[in-house]
Amino acid sequence: MRVGVLGPLVVVDDAASVLPSGRVALALSLLVEAFPRAVSADRLVAEVWSEGSGSRAALQVLVHRLRKRLGAERLVLEPAGYRLVVAAEDVDAAVFETEVCAARELLGHDPEGALARLEDALGRWRGTPFSGLGGGNEVLAVATSRLEELHAEAVEARFAAALALGRSSDLVGDLRTAVAEAPLRERLHGHLMLALYRSGRTAEALDAYRAARATLVEELGIEPGPELRDLEHAILVEDPVLAAVPPPLAGRGAPARPVQIPPRDPAFVGRETERAQLVAALAGGAGVVAIDGPGGVGKSALALEVAHDAADRYDGGVLYVNLHGATPGTAPHDPAVVLERFLRSLGSDADGRGLEELASQFRSATGARPVLVVLDDAASAAQVRPLLPGAGSAALVTSRSVLANLTPDALHIDVLGEGSALAMLTRFVGRQRVAAEPDAADGILRACGYLPLAIRVVGARWSAAPRRSLSTMLDRLADSRARLDELEADDLAVRSSLEVGLDVAGDEAEHVFAHLGVVSLPHATAAAAARLADLPLGVTRRRLDDLAAAQLLAVDEDERYTMHDLVRLVAVERGARLTAREREAAVVRLTEHAVASARNAARAGGTSLWSAREEIGPPIDAGEALAVTFTDRAAADEWVRAELRTFLALSEALHQVPAGRIRRAALVAPLHLTIRNQALDGEAAPLYEPFLEEGAEPSAADAIVLVDAASGMDHARKYEYSVRAEAIARAVGEPQLVANALNQQGLALWRLQRLDEALAQLETALAVLIEDGDLTHVPTVRVNSAVVLMDLHRYDEAIAVLELDLSTLDEASRANHLVNIATSHQLAGRPDRAAEIFAQSVPALREAGYVLQAALYEWNHAVALKELGRHEEETAKRWDVLRTAVELGVMTDDEAQEVMAGDPPEDLDWFERL
Repeated sequence: MRVGVLGPLVVVDDAASVLPSGRVALALSLLVEAFPRAVSADRLVAEVWSEGSGSRAALQVLVHRLRKRLGAERLVLEPAGYRLVVAAEDVDAAVFETEVCAARELLGHDPEGALARLEDALGRWRGTPFSGLGGGNEVLAVATSRLEELHAEAVEARFAAALALGRSSDLVGDLRTAVAEAPLRERLHGHLMLALYRSGRTAEALDAYRAARATLVEELGIEPGPELRDLEHAILVEDPVLAAVPPPLAGRGAPARPVQIPPRDPAFVGRETERAQLVAALAGGAGVVAIDGPGGVGKSALALEVAHDAADRYDGGVLYVNLHGATPGTAPHDPAVVLERFLRSLGSDADGRGLEELASQFRSATGARPVLVVLDDAASAAQVRPLLPGAGSAALVTSRSVLANLTPDALHIDVLGEGSALAMLTRFVGRQRVAAEPDAADGILRACGYLPLAIRVVGARWSAAPRRSLSTMLDRLADSRARLDELEADDLAVRSSLEVGLDVAGDEAEHVFAHLGVVSLPHATAAAAARLADLPLGVTRRRLDDLAAAQLLAVDEDERYTMHDLVRLVAVERGARLTAREREAAVVRLTEHAVASARNAARAGGTSLWSAREEIGPPIDAGEALAVTFTDRAAADEWVRAELRTFLALSEALHQVPAGRIRRAALVAPLHLTIRNQALDGEAAPLYEPFLEEGAEPSAADAIVLVDAASGMDHARKYEYSVRAEAIARAVGEPQLVANALNQQGLALWRLQRLDEALAQLETALAVLIEDGDLTHVPTVRVNSAVVLMDLHRYDEAIAVLELDLSTLDEASRANHLVNIATSHQLAGRPDRAAEIFAQSVPALREAGYVLQAALYEWNHAVALKELGRHEEETAKRWDVLRTAVELGVMTDDEAQEVMAGDPPEDLDWFERL
């Protein structure tokens, strides 16, 4: 399948061409504009329904229509949003940009090759990009403008290549047409003048200059630029240089023009949007353009590309210095020394005394003629500020530090996208090698974390041993403990590049960083980091910000700090330097923080935490542990979802800590209900796995966690583990735990359709609770007994059992009883009564946080409405349930559409797990 946006939007497959329209066209255009990145669902809703009428549900319908047209595999949903899955060569805009950029590289030394590339690129142009949709959408308008500018540059470059090949007389007609279509583009006027002059038509060449000048003065009120004026002068004096190519860009006798920038980086790939943005900023007169980002992401390579692209705009030349702000083993350059060198390069004597005088002299020198000053690898704004040129000149700065106090528009770059990273690796190892081992290539890029420096090191190592397979290289990178050693070649080393940031951040920040390496957390809150490092919260926040400023951490909108995978390996190495006792103490402190927070989460919304769960493990001071507090159940549920991977990492770390099993149980026990209610059983399963093996001395904690683990298992194993839990509970003399285990056994037997046995176990559980005087948990067991009675078709008995407790229950428990009463009425053939009770109880159940259970009973409500012939209400409720299921990830959008395409079933498959 191919997608074309360089003109009317078109989708071409083997069978036919499809011209999408309306919102489908707009959505597809947005996906192509972002290609190969994903577009978030929220952004799609906002852009496609700009008037504000959109919703996630409407988007799902639109996505369904797109998938029907494109094929389901062509539009995938990822954590970042929806992404179009096509090869880059099948998107005309991507090919166009690639070909034009490649032609730029060839133009100076291979004009014939450049011309071929440009002809291919321009042959793909069919008209205004995105079918004119840019007129009503800002995102597409910007993309359209960028592509049209690139098209104009490609047209100019094609004429330049043809002129370089000596085809002057053949170009005059086409150039006159091009000038008529774009009369304000000076470079086209220059090409026409040169083509006429080289064709022996000097008078016409000068006429062409006068026509260009008149147009510019009339339309813009400006004189032609120096390039066009110098060309007119060269024609007037018949300068012999005009016989050579390219034409002169500066007048004869001009002052010395230093051009100090190093060559372009041959391994540079991608970043076309950023490159164009920076060049446009310089062209627009920006005095300072800054690039910041972590070590090794390619800031310098991007700056060199931009400097080469923009160099011709600066008559005074291009100055360059590597300021060594983050060079391992090298001190940052003194600005005064740099200024002296710059002044000498511009033909001035450095006669100033002191930094201020030198800076003033430099501003004067660069104010006379425009100069581009490239300040690579700056340490700080203080180092950069004296090196900024005078008015009319510009500075292009790269730095790990964010230089917001120099310019508010600093560009932040990060690691490469998958496509660009693969292109970079291909530059080193070749297309054949990548094509032969695509999986190994992908694995190498993942091991490198898509960091350009790491990919460059891999390329350098492969170049030293070109017979080595990519699979072998991947094997060597697979061991995370040795990966940083492998990512080192000659003067390139990922470890030392990243460690420079620690020198900048300071000793206290390094202490925090080392403790972040003790547990492999997916992210860390300030409170978690404070407990790990055993520092006050305020101090820790400042040190985390120092690490973020050094580009070793990134902070998101929820104040969670993350680190790149390779930075994490450096942190793990630093953490390993701590003593065993220090590491154990850090894990224990973090566990106490997590346990106290989990207990607060369990209590959120007014639910009391079962005392047996509170008493697991050593006592914890919640204040000292910096426990998180929650305003309501929704906030608590969101926290558990966000921190689940943290719990998994912490559970793994507890293997190495004395009394780790009991501490793990203390962590897991309060999370149980939230894990069940949010359908997180599969993701949370590793938390329970250590308890499936018998401990040396089984405890009440083992019984609690075993029952919790059983609740998320298949029916046979549920019964097996709850029997084990009962045995442990009886051995340690805990009646509540015995009843809990018997309750789980009853549920397992019910699911196995051993209904009489199930009812007997549940009645035994009730007897244990009543004998122990624990009436708190009686209603839960009665609900389960009622469910079994329903399966035995004893509906009125089930209702009677459920009504025993209604007057004593809190709102959430009462709602749970009522939905089961409604279900009994429904099964007994009383849909009117069932619908009435469902309408009262399902919203209360959802409000209490039981989202999936509420969805199950809302589906039952829909079935009752169907039986009553209330079909519009039925359909609305079914869609509500399916949207909930999609949002929680228990089914896909396509599966939801499929359910509603026919006659919806009485039950959905995922209800079984509830």
